[in-house]
Amino acid sequence: MSTFGDRLQPAVADHLAHQLPLRIGRFVTRVGNTGRSWGVHEFVHQVARAAADDEDTAHRHAEVVLTTLADTVSGGELNKLLSQLPVGYAALLGHPELT
Repeated sequence: MSTFGDRLQPAVADHLAHQLPLRIGRFVTRVGNTGRSWGVHEFVHQVARAAADDEDTAHRHAEVVLTTLADTVSGGELNKLLSQLPVGYAALLGHPELT
């Protein structure tokens, strides 16, 4: 979650965190204040690096975590989130039909 939070612009991370339990929301907002421009491949690479996993494992873990996240937030928040990210993130968030 913290790697995903690092990818988001601060305002997007704040809005997302408000729809999550406090303990989880902190992982999204405590990482920085600039947002990264990582595409999906670089994001997965960063997840792998942070977790000391290979990229296939990191991709599966990111997909599970982000799909759960997408199921947790409102549809409006999910739409806002998807509009702020490159198309490839939709599959990680459990919506491959949007890619």
